[in-house]
Amino acid sequence: MRFSCNRKFTWIALLLSMIIILYTVRAPVLALRNIEKHVLILNSYHKGYKWTDDMVKGIEDVLKSDLENINLSVEYLDGKRVHGELYFQKIYEIYKHKYESEKFDIIFTTDNDAFYFLRNYGQELFPGVPIVFCGMNHFQDTMLAENQNVTGIAENPDIKGTIDLALNLQPNTKQIYFLFDNTTTGKLFKAYTKSLSNQYEGKVEFIIGHHTDVTSVAKEVRVLPKDSIIFFLALLQDQKEFMSYERGAQIIKANSSVPIYSAWEFMMDYGILGGKMIHGYDHGVQAGKLGLRILMGEVPENISVVRHTPSKYIFNYQELKRVGLPMKDLPLGSLILNLPSASYAIPKNIIYMVISSIIIALASIITVLLRYIRKLRETREALRENEEQLRNLINAMPDFVCFKDGEGHWIEVNHACQEIFRLEGIDYKGKRDKDLAEEVASCEGALLTCEKTDEIAWRNGSITWDEEMITGKDGAEKIYDVCKVPLFKEDGSRKGIVILGRDITKRKKDHERIQQLKEAIEYDKLKTEFFANLSHELRTPINLILGTVQLLEMNLRSREMCDREPDMARRMRIVKQNCFRLLRLVNNLIDITKVDAGYLELELENQNIVSIIEDITLSVAEYTEHQNIHLQFDTEVEEKNMLCDPDKIERIMLNLLSNAIKFSKPGGDIFVNIYDRGENIIISVKDTGIGIHADKLDVVFERFRQVDKSFTRSHEGSGIGLSLVKSLVTLHGRRITLESEYGKGCDFLIELPVRIHAGRTFEQQERIPVQSRVERIHIEFSDIYA
Repeated sequence: MRFSCNRKFTWIALLLSMIIILYTVRAPVLALRNIEKHVLILNSYHKGYKWTDDMVKGIEDVLKSDLENINLSVEYLDGKRVHGELYFQKIYEIYKHKYESEKFDIIFTTDNDAFYFLRNYGQELFPGVPIVFCGMNHFQDTMLAENQNVTGIAENPDIKGTIDLALNLQPNTKQIYFLFDNTTTGKLFKAYTKSLSNQYEGKVEFIIGHHTDVTSVAKEVRVLPKDSIIFFLALLQDQKEFMSYERGAQIIKANSSVPIYSAWEFMMDYGILGGKMIHGYDHGVQAGKLGLRILMGEVPENISVVRHTPSKYIFNYQELKRVGLPMKDLPLGSLILNLPSASYAIPKNIIYMVISSIIIALASIITVLLRYIRKLRETREALRENEEQLRNLINAMPDFVCFKDGEGHWIEVNHACQEIFRLEGIDYKGKRDKDLAEEVASCEGALLTCEKTDEIAWRNGSITWDEEMITGKDGAEKIYDVCKVPLFKEDGSRKGIVILGRDITKRKKDHERIQQLKEAIEYDKLKTEFFANLSHELRTPINLILGTVQLLEMNLRSREMCDREPDMARRMRIVKQNCFRLLRLVNNLIDITKVDAGYLELELENQNIVSIIEDITLSVAEYTEHQNIHLQFDTEVEEKNMLCDPDKIERIMLNLLSNAIKFSKPGGDIFVNIYDRGENIIISVKDTGIGIHADKLDVVFERFRQVDKSFTRSHEGSGIGLSLVKSLVTLHGRRITLESEYGKGCDFLIELPVRIHAGRTFEQQERIPVQSRVERIHIEFSDIYA
């Protein structure tokens, strides 16, 4: 296996990772840059306001450089023009409607108003969404007390630093005229400046302007003494309309000759001399980086707020020249804008310093490179040894391992893979699956299947697992659990695929055997319960018959038959009833056997189903009266002709009525109702008996299963009656269901299809002789003792 150094490192690192985790993790791995992220940037001010526009640009540049799929929304609160609680309440109502179904992954705010708005309404509008603020003036920890899902960049313009700079450059200054507006930011600046005034008492006078309209401000600056300077951080108004900072700075310069200082870089081209400046774009870049950390999974409360605002000394060359300030007096490292090209001459001492620095840097670089080369040689030797050890490890694995390139050509396999796919002695490298299938005919199917599943892994773009059948050397088919990991280049094109396979044939067969064993145990358990129950059912009537017969024989021998004739009749009834019980049990067993064998057929006739159900119901009235149970029949339709088997319908109804009587207490009710549903007829047999527990409803219609399995149960039964009923209903083409609540009775619902056979006429004659029906009733009701 001969690879280049980079290629070796790629495959070795990948394989080591796969061996450790692939058999324990089966979840697709999606790169963050491929996941769509929904981002909202909420601006405090209006569009076109350069300070916040620069922040937005910085945020966008950072996010778009690291995320390929980003959905970015930008909103403007226009806080420089309109502000107040009522205004924010209106904005809240608009956003509540606008973003009702939107889910953001993160929200960025620029300046104070946007942050305060989210602090008041954020949890209602965007619950749980992390927030990154930037441009926040006079940040305090208490601002995060109610929301720990927040971090950001504090905006702390170095007003004091600019004041000290101005006084250092112009030490004869007697007063500083400050211009702030009435926005949230302006009020914070004004309060902070007032707190600074005590530190400069006796050195310079602080004058804080009280007007923001451009006419009043122009009048005030026009009369400022020559030993004054202006500190400008205000948004001026012209007839109640806000004008830009840039326009405001131009008007002030036109009405005053004193130097104008500021703290914002974007105003430098409009008459500002300079100051210790902050840049909106830098704020946005830092905020964007914090946002990326959150999108990568970090919790905002674990990311510290950036409290120190980066700033730098920036000056306007034209304004320096206008007020007569030499550049040599400026702080070291100052940035000078609008500098004429002639001023770019570099002094010789600086040139010598730069050359010396370059020589020192080159010497350092050479030293580092020499160390790197030595380390690289050591690394290559270690990689060679590790590669050899790794190859031995892979070849010792019982699972097969295969590497292919992005076009499906085989690159490398281990010994197990060669053996499984019969590749010993075959030059497989550089060939595709279909090429190898022609050379190794015995593995043709497995190789072609492998190629198809490769395509599935490529399309999914993630780890895939599948089971594949491969014929072994001995001709036996084996099942392999195959894992495929597609690899992609940075441009999204295919790079290669790693395939690992493990023989799971024994495990699969063991699982099948366990399932079969469980089924056999369950079936044997049911069979055992059935025969135990059946023996009980048969033994009870046989004992009664035997005892009765013995008594009869004794009476006959003692010649007392005539004197005890009433008692003799009762005993004969007992014999007959238990004979009926045995006959009922035998009949049910025979019918169940016919159902299983597929020999039980319906004798369908066009009959009035309402009349059939009514006759059967009324025929058992004697039993219900004797048990003190009220029986009621009702129907929605007086006549409904349909195709059915009257004999089987009678079996169904007698079985259900027998159950209803057995499980109803004296004084209870049994309701038989017929509902016409057009294409179907619904027959309801409902009682007010003991009912069935909800967890037992599923076993009622199962063969040989009983809700009460004990030999001391209060009612007789073999557990096949309702199973037979279900089979008879199913033969009619529909179903039977049960609704029950324990303690409140049962409701059996029989659904039968309404069909008419055109070739058969409606039978008006008596279908079943009265005597035969009476005998059937005695048989079906034989386990109800009078």
